[in-house]
Amino acid sequence: ALIIKIMKLYTFYTSTHVKFLHDYFLPSLKDNFELIIDKKSQLSRNGVYMENGWIETMFFKVDTIIKGITENIDSQSLFIHSDIDIQFFGLVEEEIVRCAKDYDIVFQKGSRSINNGFFACRANQKNLRLWRDVKSFMEENNVHDEKASKTLLGLPLDYYDDSNTAFKKFQNKYGINWRYLPVDKFVGGQYCVESFESQKLISPPLTTLMHHATSTVGFEGKIIQLEHVKKFISMDRNS
Repeated sequence: ALIIKIMKLYTFYTSTHVKFLHDYFLPSLKDNFELIIDKKSQLSRNGVYMENGWIETMFFKVDTIIKGITENIDSQSLFIHSDIDIQFFGLVEEEIVRCAKDYDIVFQKGSRSINNGFFACRANQKNLRLWRDVKSFMEENNVHDEKASKTLLGLPLDYYDDSNTAFKKFQNKYGINWRYLPVDKFVGGQYCVESFESQKLISPPLTTLMHHATSTVGFEGKIIQLEHVKKFISMDRNS
């Protein structure tokens, strides 16, 4: 009998972010993923970047990633880790599987380099070592997960990978082979706002399959961006 493996998607949320889960993430999902969704304690007042309790909340993120690896390590299968300030405009699994063919991790491209808010990861020992070390690094240096993972993957923190391919010159001690997901399909906020400072909305790529509301701070900024992209893509596809 043909066994069709359903890809697992791991995410978590706190009470400040319920709206993202119910208004954008879940209603827009097109793929038949096995969803593992954990509700976690609210440690920061508003769930805003770098406010008190925010770094502690990011430990939940790393724990979720480690859980994904340990639960699937026997099969070495590919799973997705996702934030919930995300919406989908098409099927993504096939594209992810294609991109991840010879790779340990395929990250969404952030404004500089990697973004930990959406990636597909193989449940293997290399990745387990990396994410356990990310957690230790966060604890020892009081930094967030992205700073820790960039450091451990050998990426300079302020490095702008404008070509989307220059990351290849950086090595990591884990032997992890990684790349970016296509930036015109897995779209971050840097393609939806003119700049972090101005927050002036711009047209996202019409090829967008997934949009992650980054390059903005705070709940309202994310909602404005999510609504803008949803309206823009749906107007184009309905025209």
